[in-house]
Amino acid sequence: MFTIPLMKKTGFQPAFAGAVEAVASTGGQIMPPIMGAAAFILAQILGISYWKVAAAAVIPALLYYIALYAAIDFKSMQNGLVGLTKNELPDVRGGILKRIHLMIPLMLLIYYIVSFTATPVTAAARAILAVVVVSFIRRETRMGPGKIFDAMEKGAREAVTVAIPCAVAGVLIGVVIFSGLALKLTDILIALSGGKLLLALILVMVAVIILGMGMPTSAAYLIAAILLAPLLIKLGVMPLAAHMFIFYFAVISMITPPVALASFVAAGMAESDLWETGLEAFKIAMPSFLVPFVVVYNPGLILEGPLWDIIWGTFTTMIGVIALSASLIGFFFRKARSWERAVLLGGGLLLIVPEIITDLIGIAVIGGVLAVQLRRPSDLVKREIPAS
Repeated sequence: MFTIPLMKKTGFQPAFAGAVEAVASTGGQIMPPIMGAAAFILAQILGISYWKVAAAAVIPALLYYIALYAAIDFKSMQNGLVGLTKNELPDVRGGILKRIHLMIPLMLLIYYIVSFTATPVTAAARAILAVVVVSFIRRETRMGPGKIFDAMEKGAREAVTVAIPCAVAGVLIGVVIFSGLALKLTDILIALSGGKLLLALILVMVAVIILGMGMPTSAAYLIAAILLAPLLIKLGVMPLAAHMFIFYFAVISMITPPVALASFVAAGMAESDLWETGLEAFKIAMPSFLVPFVVVYNPGLILEGPLWDIIWGTFTTMIGVIALSASLIGFFFRKARSWERAVLLGGGLLLIVPEIITDLIGIAVIGGVLAVQLRRPSDLVKREIPAS
């Protein structure tokens, strides 16, 4: 309700503003330190600490937001948009000082989870209590009985969306295990993919996105993890990488047409067309769809393997998603011509492939496009922000 009108005020089209908010909000589930509920389920399934899951998600989450930032930046340059004047900037320091105490419950929650001094349930309960106590520090944030009961009601409603799918998934686990369906499904998918990992990954991606169209993220991930993770593991994928692949697509199914719930909600707030907003969100998030594939082929992105693989893999993937964003938007440092967009697309895809030869070729062709564009006069026409 706050960011979409602000983006529209700065000159972005309503559909693009709604798309940006949908993509940005959806990514919160994969961004540490506090991720979506599915991340806790992932840790429980693998029998590892939540902190390890959060650490593994850091680089993929950063790449997700780098791709989004690049798309926004290229779009704003394409439209000749400029920032707010000094007089229009809000009082950031004053706003932080008035609300900074509300960070205490969040910091408390992170401390309990990271230090292992409390279970996730106990940590959440203590953080909830801290929210009520801390709210009384300032009059503006004080929670009276009405607000507390409203928060409890909303919490109960939100819990149902996770509890019911988990209960149903428990029944599903029993059926899948005792009927032998899990083994049969794995064999069927291996047969369809011909034992080829890339084709199997594409099939799993499609299946997870379809599951995510009608379910909350936690439920989509849980069912997909039960049915599909064994297939990837059988094909040689590391268990953590396999589950991160499924978790990532369970999250971004919320912005994948034809049923893109996050995009549709954002369209309502932006007063824009549902389909236009959904397609815009899908377009600017498209480079991020390749990140989970890189995770499978290069576990360095989830902090597994030598330090050099982690650094080099992160760097090349980052350049790759930026190039892909530029190709999709149609703007790099100048307006991109058709051949430049094609070269940026090819270079970005080459950088996504975790091979030294393809990385060097990708960097060379993207560098070539950059050199050509910088030698061309700028064609931007700056537009001022409309007066409020």
